[in-house]
Amino acid sequence: TLDLMKLDMANFTLQMARPDIIACSVELERKKFADFLAVQSDGLEHTKKWLLKHIDTSEPPPSNVASYESYIRNIVKKASWEAFIDLLDWEENEPYPETFMIDETRLRDLQMKTNRLTAIGTILLVTLSNAGPDLQSIAEFKASLKDHISILLQSVKTDKDLSEVLPNVAEQVINDVKDAQRKYQMIEMNDINETLLRQQILQISSSDHKIRGLVRQRMKEFFLDIIESSTAAPQKVPTGLTALQRELTAIAGQFLRIVSHNNTVFCIYYYDIVSAALPKPA
Repeated sequence: TLDLMKLDMANFTLQMARPDIIACSVELERKKFADFLAVQSDGLEHTKKWLLKHIDTSEPPPSNVASYESYIRNIVKKASWEAFIDLLDWEENEPYPETFMIDETRLRDLQMKTNRLTAIGTILLVTLSNAGPDLQSIAEFKASLKDHISILLQSVKTDKDLSEVLPNVAEQVINDVKDAQRKYQMIEMNDINETLLRQQILQISSSDHKIRGLVRQRMKEFFLDIIESSTAAPQKVPTGLTALQRELTAIAGQFLRIVSHNNTVFCIYYYDIVSAALPKPA
């Protein structure tokens, strides 16, 4: 009992000190980054490129803007949100923004998890659209199917990995569908539909696969909603992806923590970058 009381007191103390710890962390990161900029000719080169991609620098501020500073802040906020989402689609050989140098490993990991979840969601949608409305309505089947797909894709990191594992996924999915149809006394999938489903699953490895692209876009919109609301819950899960709610929310929570802290530390730099790039009021 005494040990539990000590643990509770330690947790309480940490909780009370958390704002101070975060504040110290923010100040320390700002100082270290300022030191980094002091020895670089252009230490924000990649950050500028990343952020300004979401801003029309040719558009002058509206003539009726009451506060130019507030106007800039609103533009920075919107551009930052959109730019943060770009980090989940980052090209492998493209340097990260300098303001995310210490987060690169975590961002790569989240990008990989998001890509994997996109593939899982796509396979689920393709399978359920072929399985018929009766199976689509059975939660137990969908949960089991998702688990089996997730296990087969757990080591997938690249599109090449995905392409190599999809034949096994297709066989597992077809077996799951047939087993469920027998279990629930439904008409079993015929050879033609089985071949069609197998082909559709194998096509998912294509980078321009339409359903995969749609799933990806819905996920990005979900993450953007999370960032805009600054909370990982509760947000409406994208249509067709409710089976992935737990996984989506977990990724969103991790991503939100990274970008929220980053924005707290580096917002002053983002403001200066945007302010310098936009036309000044007449």
